[in-house]
Amino acid sequence: MKRLIGILTLACLVLVQAPVWALLAGAGASPGSVSLPQNRPATLTVNWVVTAAELPRISAPISRRSPEILEPVAGRTSEILTPAPVQSPEILVTSPGGSVILLRIPRPLQRTILPGTTTSIAESVQLSRSQVQSLLQARDPGGAAYSHFELRRTFSDPDNSISAAVSLHPTGGGGHGLLDIGRLALHFDDMSTMRLVPQDEILHALLEVQFTGSGQLRGVWEIADPASTMGEPIYRPLRTVRQTLVGNQALKLESPPLPTGREGMYLLRFTLSEPQTGFESLFIRYAVTAQQEARRPPRNVRLLTPDSGALVDEGTVFGWTALAGARAYQLEIHVQPAHDAAERLPELGSTQPAAPPTFEGPPLTGMLLTGEQPSTRLSQPVWQHLQPGRGYWWRVRVIGADGSVTGESPLAEFRTP
Repeated sequence: MKRLIGILTLACLVLVQAPVWALLAGAGASPGSVSLPQNRPATLTVNWVVTAAELPRISAPISRRSPEILEPVAGRTSEILTPAPVQSPEILVTSPGGSVILLRIPRPLQRTILPGTTTSIAESVQLSRSQVQSLLQARDPGGAAYSHFELRRTFSDPDNSISAAVSLHPTGGGGHGLLDIGRLALHFDDMSTMRLVPQDEILHALLEVQFTGSGQLRGVWEIADPASTMGEPIYRPLRTVRQTLVGNQALKLESPPLPTGREGMYLLRFTLSEPQTGFESLFIRYAVTAQQEARRPPRNVRLLTPDSGALVDEGTVFGWTALAGARAYQLEIHVQPAHDAAERLPELGSTQPAAPPTFEGPPLTGMLLTGEQPSTRLSQPVWQHLQPGRGYWWRVRVIGADGSVTGESPLAEFRTP
């Protein structure tokens, strides 16, 4: 009973003597400023530094005997230091000085800190590309763009709050600063991302790069051939690109000659290694087929829409019957010769319709679609090849898994408005 009374007495003394003090004494961050890249995701690494105030000493008697028996010893005390919680509920991106909040990132942070100590808290902050763009588009009350921003946290204990901030300075733009890639686009010379080509035809692709600032662009052209495109593609390098870019402009890079000697489906991609961006590797596909003279595919594809001779517009759907085992469909559009209609008139009294023409040259334009897409609207690059008030012929060819032509539709007419 004496021991229990002694323990309770000491606890009461500590509770009575422990004053309520503000724990936080200061907060800061290092480094003082970091770069904010333009038009791509950003990873910002910050060390928050929090300092706790040194509290007055709280003394308790030390026992002469065992710890349970509390008998004071003259002149001898022990200090009781209690850790206190410090928390910060979110990260803010603000205008310089913090008067305008531009972005809130809910991200609770909590630590316990001993009085009289300093604690460093490392943190990595991710900003998406859309978040970066929204910051760069923000304007102050006067309509001017912000020269920089602040990444800010407010730390608080039960009695006090202190803020710490890091300056964010945009890089790139106007030909100055670090190289920053704003846009990448990969396509063939007709702006398509899928292409059907005859065997051994010369073929290149184009990479469009929009950038600001200056620096070196590094990447690699890679190809996956028909041996692997049936399943998980296996890419091999074709050419490494190293090019110094300066200014604020667009650049077109031509690929090396692409392999077309073997029939089948190919995947081409460009992988950017420098500068670091949030873009995934770009890829396009093409199918290599044997020369038309070497194959006479059966006409086993029926065209569904539009009706032959119909007037079409950008909303018209071109559709056909799906063919089992199709890896891709090639929609071809051929120019109708000016004298074609007169030459195809049936003889007087004949009940047989005029035979459709045959085309020996390549199509004017077209689209390559996946085997799961037996219908489409004509794309904008296709419409750019068509003239108003003209007649054209169209057909669909079916590409099998090995890249050979396994089916073909008859030709059908349509007219542009």
